[in-house]
Amino acid sequence: MIIKIRLLLLLLLLVRLVVVVLLLLLLLLLLLLLLLLLPLTTTTTTTTTTTTTTTTTTTTTTTAIPPSPLPFQYFASARSPVPPCSLDCGCSERFSPMCSEDNVTLFYSACYAACSSVDTFANPVVSERG
Repeated sequence: MIIKIRLLLLLLLLVRLVVVVLLLLLLLLLLLLLLLLLPLTTTTTTTTTTTTTTTTTTTTTTTAIPPSPLPFQYFASARSPVPPCSLDCGCSERFSPMCSEDNVTLFYSACYAACSSVDTFANPVVSERG
């Protein structure tokens, strides 16, 4: 009976040894496969692209606009809430412009500038009646 137990133990030890050897061989095979798949020397190619950017700077000069007059302000020359130089334009009194003292120059109104000046885009601040 003791001989049978010893034989069984020896057989188990032999099986363990075979399993360990097989696992080591499998690991070695995987390492060799990795070495074959990966090249031993790696070459790196670097491409440099140079881009030239041209920057254009545009300077715009803006003329300051005086503060807007209050709506329905009475003008000394006409004693009315609507300036005399803007009566014939037909624009809303809400955006009534301020006339100059000689009733020639209008300020602050796109509507009045459009009806009294040909060159409204070049000079939108001041509109002169001709």
